[in-house]
Amino acid sequence: MAELRELKVSKAMAPPYSLVHLPKLESLTYNGEYEDGLELAQVIEDNKLPSLRNLSISFEVPIGKNVVTAPSQSKKDPPDEMYAKVYLELLSVCGQKHVAMISPWKVEELESYVLRCNSNPLT
Repeated sequence: MAELRELKVSKAMAPPYSLVHLPKLESLTYNGEYEDGLELAQVIEDNKLPSLRNLSISFEVPIGKNVVTAPSQSKKDPPDEMYAKVYLELLSVCGQKHVAMISPWKVEELESYVLRCNSNPLT
């Protein structure tokens, strides 16, 4: 069994389900598309990464999608609704599994942004 404990993944290099072969992984930096984030949340929720303690995430808008907003990778770029959905899903799952999550946005900032755009709360 692989003993890798820290990994940095750039989009499409390693789909989230491929990480199940790294059960000792403790720290993951993952840069992918929104769908990868939802898949990663499922992998974590299914306890396929039992040793994971730190998760740093960033997302890019999928290639070929007609999007109005820029990718949400830094404080200067506004998050879009899909980013908020994926982030909150990961935050929920990581909280249940005691995994510290690092992202450029905080929940309050995402809620504020989405409220300004839609007048609908995320939670």
